[in-house]
Formats: sequence, C-alpha cells, structure tokens
Amino acid sequence: VTPGDRLPSEHALAARYGVSRTVVREVLRVLETQGLTTTLTGKGTFVTNPPASPPLRFGEYTVESLIEARPHIEVAAAGLAAVRRSEQQLRFMQELHEEMVAEPDPARWAQLDSALHAAIASASGNPVFADILERIGGALSSQSAALNLTDGRRARSESEHRAVIAGIARASVIEAEDSMQ
Repeated sequence: VTPGDRLPSEHALAARYGVSRTVVREVLRVLETQGLTTTLTGKGTFVTNPPASPPLRFGEYTVESLIEARPHIEVAAAGLAAVRRSEQQLRFMQELHEEMVAEPDPARWAQLDSALHAAIASASGNPVFADILERIGGALSSQSAALNLTDGRRARSESEHRAVIAGIARASVIEAEDSMQ
C-alpha cells in the first residue's frame, strides 16, 4: 500500500481480517488520528504520506521501551508466581482468563488482560513487579488493545495466557517463564 491508494471498504477489510466492522472502524479512526489515512465522505479512505513524527507511544512510553522492559518484568514475575502463588491467587487468575475468553468487547478484554498480568505480578510475592505493572498498566492496556486488533492475535494471546496459568498451576518455573516469554 502506497500513499494515495484507496483502502478497501470497511466490509471488505472486516471479511479479509476476520474481525467485526466495529474493529475496522476503530483501526481506521486510529490510523486517521495518526495521520496515516484520510477519509473522504462518499469516496473512501486513502493512505497518506506518513507524517514525520516521534515513535508510537502508549501513555508516556514508546512501543520500543515497553517491548524491551516487559520480558524482564513479566517473565520473572511468572516464574516466581509458579512457586509463591496461593490457591486463591491461582483461582483468581483462572477466573480472569475465563472472563477474558468470554468477553466480546475488545476494550474490556484489554482491561482484563491488564488485570491478569497484575494478578500474576502480585502472586510473584515481589512488590516491585506489582508496583511497576501498576505504574505502566495504562500503557500496557493500550498496547494490548492495539495488538489484539490484528488478525488472530487475540486467540493467540488467550492460548499464551492459558499456558502461563497452567505453568503457574503446576508450580513449574520453567513452564511459566517460557510461556510468558
């Protein structure tokens, strides 16, 4: 796709990527807000020249910063949760996951995703992990919501979460860490 190209209709994009038209509209709104597309009523949505701008940010953090930091926080937290979690904490993680799988609203799903990661950090028994995730939680939730708009990503996320929780349930540090990675 190059600047000036007309994008397919919302209906065609929804069918192509296996998402609802609501998701397509939200993505198109984000793209227009970022200056990557422009929509002309009755004519369609067109690709524009990307503006010279700073890197994509979620809250006060760049995407790159979050990608670099998350494994050092969340992988270690999952490993510790595998050996330190209580039965009540494990049940809470499992309930959050079940609620996520059943949740149709992408925004609510992202909130539940953040809550699950916070629960894992809390179960690690290390308050530093929980405090860090609380501080960056809004950015992580935004990042999660954006990532899960891509085709098939939500299903992969749910499978990954299931594997992390299974590792924690089996008290397997290696399984929990590998799954979180």
